[in-house]
Amino acid sequence: MKTSTWKRPLAFLTGAAICVQLMAFGTVGSIAVTDDDLPAAAVTQTETAAQAAEYMETTTTPPVHADYAGVLEYDDSPMQVGETRAIRFYDPTTGTGSKAYFEAVSDNISYTYETGSDTFYVTALEEGEASMHVLVSGCTFYSVLHLTVASGTTAPTEEHEETTTTTTMEIQADYVTKVEYDTSPMQVGETRAIRFYHPETLKGGKGSIYEVSDNLSYAYEEGSDTIYVTALAEGDAKMYVMAEGCAFGSYVRLTVEAGTTAPTEDYEEMMTTTTEPVHADYAGVLEYDDSPMQIGETRAVRFYDPTTGTGSKAYFEAVSDNISYTYETGSDTFYVTALEEGEASMYVLVSGCTFHTVLKLTIEAGTAAPTLGELNGDNAVNANDAALLLTAAAQAGAGEQPDVVQNEAADLNGDGTGDAADAALILQYAAYAGTGGTDTVADFLLNLQS
Repeated sequence: MKTSTWKRPLAFLTGAAICVQLMAFGTVGSIAVTDDDLPAAAVTQTETAAQAAEYMETTTTPPVHADYAGVLEYDDSPMQVGETRAIRFYDPTTGTGSKAYFEAVSDNISYTYETGSDTFYVTALEEGEASMHVLVSGCTFYSVLHLTVASGTTAPTEEHEETTTTTTMEIQADYVTKVEYDTSPMQVGETRAIRFYHPETLKGGKGSIYEVSDNLSYAYEEGSDTIYVTALAEGDAKMYVMAEGCAFGSYVRLTVEAGTTAPTEDYEEMMTTTTEPVHADYAGVLEYDDSPMQIGETRAVRFYDPTTGTGSKAYFEAVSDNISYTYETGSDTFYVTALEEGEASMYVLVSGCTFHTVLKLTIEAGTAAPTLGELNGDNAVNANDAALLLTAAAQAGAGEQPDVVQNEAADLNGDGTGDAADAALILQYAAYAGTGGTDTVADFLLNLQS
């Protein structure tokens, strides 16, 4: 028996668990891993512009790991609800396994695993297709377990040893599925052709399709190298396409705009016009303080392309519910705010890079005391904060919801509001810090009053 399998690349950031997605303007595969041996960053929050600049230079670039995936051995025949099956895993270079990480587990299966073992156990809960990502410790790539849960039930298996592994997942060549399609905005009702193929053979013929957005539908006939996608509702949309024989799939990314178009019945008229380029094999670099945050705290995260050392555009996905972020295109920095206690993460794709890097943070109980004048989360009090405050004051004056919600941090003069007077104090402090002043904002304000 043989199963289809694919592997997903990973990158590491110091002191943080990292996930990456393979992307080449629509070419992506994703994975995640934790490396407990990496040192934690010893960077703390700063208050002056000089300190903030120094902080942003102290983080490290993810190391590159060996290019192989863990091997899974299991019976890939259809399961029945209630059935439990053993999955053995190991590093292909050593033939052994003792630790694995699991993500993206389908809702219709559950699993149990004890660290130190080379086997985990999957139980079928509901009928349907099921999958889970398995990263074997020491390997670069995830392997993805695929199972089918058939109708009917079976008596639960209590003795795990009775379930034997019969299928070895093959390690495939390191190819990315190629996709060709028109990336211009679609309208509701419009249908568009997506061609896919293996980059070495230039042939399609069998595709696997995953992660289709709710505002898309698609039609595909096995044996064809073309998928037809129809826009159903306004918004950003995506789907993941993998050609047979490729290690990596590709994301098709589309924007559906307001308005409607007549449905296209003649698929032959739909020509593919845009070829997604293949990018070099590297991940964007993130620089940030990964120490625990408190609720209400905002932290700056700088990103850049490791080949150029610069960043000006990034894409964000899979943002945890307990954090929010702000970003302005053209900047190399975005700002993350802690909303609730717990683990948090978000995928960040730096424009021009192949892989996503995933930011990982821990939010602890308690509420962070805001730093007076520090409004944009860059750990510095400067003219940028003053400009943000003036914009917020204008919004409030026009009856709009201000962008700045940290009223306590914005109220430098203690009159209960953040306004132009407070912006002027921020500018005074920025000028003082720019000449080498080291007092905190609070001490600076006290000195002004004395």
